[in-house]
Amino acid sequence: MEFNQTYGQNPSGPVHPQDLSPKAPYAEQNSQQPNIEKPIFGIKEVGQSVTEGSRFGSFLQTASGAIRAGAGNVELQLQMGGGAEPVGAEAYGKEAREALREMAKANQVEFTSIHSPSQIGNLSGFAGPERGFDDQQRKVEVDEIKNAIDFAGDTSGKGAVVVHTGEFQRPISEQEWAYDEQGQRMFSGYEEEPEKAIVPLVDKRTGNVILQVRKNQVIARAKWNQYEEGNVQFSNKEGGTYMDDRGHEVKPGDYIDYEGNWVNFKDRVPEYDKENNTFKVIRQTWDDIVKETHERNEQKAEEMGIQVDQLSKEQMITPAETFLYATTETQERIAEGWAGNYAERLEGTFEAVDQLKEALKYWEKVEANTSEEDVYRILQDRSIPQVAHLQREGLLEREEKLPTEIIKEELKENRGRIEELREMVTGQKQQAEEQRIQRDNAQPIEKYAKEQSIKSYTELGIYALQKSKTGEHVTDDIFVAPENIFPEMGYGSHPDEMIELVKTSREAMADRLVKEYNYSEGEAKNAAEQHIKATIDLQHLGMWRKNFVSRQGETEDQTDQRFETWYQEEFERMDKEGIIGHIHVVDGFGRQHTHLPPGQGKLPIKDALRYLKKKGYKGALVSEGFAETQFGPARIITEFWKTLGSPVYSKGIGGPVGAAIPRNNWTDLEQSYFGSTNPPYFVFGAYAPSNDWSLWSQVPME
Repeated sequence: MEFNQTYGQNPSGPVHPQDLSPKAPYAEQNSQQPNIEKPIFGIKEVGQSVTEGSRFGSFLQTASGAIRAGAGNVELQLQMGGGAEPVGAEAYGKEAREALREMAKANQVEFTSIHSPSQIGNLSGFAGPERGFDDQQRKVEVDEIKNAIDFAGDTSGKGAVVVHTGEFQRPISEQEWAYDEQGQRMFSGYEEEPEKAIVPLVDKRTGNVILQVRKNQVIARAKWNQYEEGNVQFSNKEGGTYMDDRGHEVKPGDYIDYEGNWVNFKDRVPEYDKENNTFKVIRQTWDDIVKETHERNEQKAEEMGIQVDQLSKEQMITPAETFLYATTETQERIAEGWAGNYAERLEGTFEAVDQLKEALKYWEKVEANTSEEDVYRILQDRSIPQVAHLQREGLLEREEKLPTEIIKEELKENRGRIEELREMVTGQKQQAEEQRIQRDNAQPIEKYAKEQSIKSYTELGIYALQKSKTGEHVTDDIFVAPENIFPEMGYGSHPDEMIELVKTSREAMADRLVKEYNYSEGEAKNAAEQHIKATIDLQHLGMWRKNFVSRQGETEDQTDQRFETWYQEEFERMDKEGIIGHIHVVDGFGRQHTHLPPGQGKLPIKDALRYLKKKGYKGALVSEGFAETQFGPARIITEFWKTLGSPVYSKGIGGPVGAAIPRNNWTDLEQSYFGSTNPPYFVFGAYAPSNDWSLWSQVPME
């Protein structure tokens, strides 16, 4: 490029002040037209991000600073409003928004995108394991993005509204994409994660995290009665298959009852320990849970009349769910057992009350027609059935009382016992039912969170669509653009997750457009693709290097090379999936989150940019490399130009007008006056030391 003058213009174009410099010899030596390679992208196609706040000023200051530095386009990064500091979308009134539009128009640059506040870390409403998923928080997040969409409609008039992902936390090593096609581990959150990973479950009614299973937990469970070695049936049948009493073929490994009959998975019973007159209990590990999960999925598929591999991802039972089933089923059976025990006693108590009521009627008649002395004499005759009954119940051993008094006391005690047993039976039945309800409403965190996130992105995609149609200052489509965040921040950071998030959100949006807005399927699909696209941050993608597992005997350089191959392949795959709509061009070394200018790290950014150019990418390219501003305030953009292969030129100094001089060292530009590393020989206007200052020739300067 030609600094402050597009290269290739008419050689007799405007003369710059430095054209009067006496440094002619240098200009004469470099006055030839250079032969340069065309840059990957022109400088008008790329830009930088600017923010706001007490350290920076408003967008009116930061955006104008970026424009002065030469940015061809600018991304406005909002801060979270609502606090004491006047930041955020709603801190800019109508006139301020108009001023931003006029600034862009006057300087012939574009505000390509709006970055929502970085405090918005997900759109699922996930507030951490302690609080779970909060619908109120999700609404706050969605409303904040709507503010950003409105702001985009009034300022940029088009483009991305960027949103950080991190929809929920998940163990990296538990994901399918963490392993290659040969089953070799590619990614891990930390070295011990495959053994110690935490897998949460959520109550789909409330969004609360109800269980966090750690993979190295050991649980005690009943040992199920199976046709296997050590079982008496196995010895009797010599380990071969046999037909049970119900005509079912029993094979080694099948579940059986205590008579050797085949039973299905749901009706299995604990193995009886005859020697100790008890039932066997064993310890189970995560591997046992995984094995049982497969059995449960087989059972579920059989009930649905399909094969296991035909179960959808949402239908599949996960090991975490199996872990919950294991614990809740045990608690349920204990509660049901106690309920049955209390119910048995309750039944006898009800019978006793009925008998006592009949006895009371008999003795009330006797006592009404007999003297008290004769009543006591009657009580000595055990041949009378009613007297024998009182004796069997142990009631005659009490202090001398009339039969009616004795019976009434016993009735009162039995009625009280019924109340107690009723509470015990009801309480135990409730506990058993609560275990079933908890099991029925438990969901893996990924199922619940994805539904919430997709709901949010669907709502925002439609909002962006409506704003694109009705916004007074809108010039092109506005789209919501989830950005891949750091690996440890959760779902949405890995390419597989980003592809899934964008595509499922598009599907949900298209479905809603058809059902609620009378779109045709084709129109709805196209609208969803235009208004939900991904933002890919090249440095965030590079952060997967720290989670990339080295192979045995591999050097660090070899691991780096393998990672770079993965990086480029995944980037290209996201493009082929049609999800990319916006790019953050940032460099780094793959270990930490950084904002290095492009070219100052070791990520294969240039290869990614070349690929985009080859594919005809038309979206925005935004540098967020502001980490080295202490080494030069313009490095965020000039290093981007350098990475793209754009050379810098100034008009021929002291030579023929229009002669271009390449500046191969970019510090010549960043730390110079129009490309000259020496200070200028003259200044004028606002840059003059004082109003009395004049040229060395004493010629007046107007």
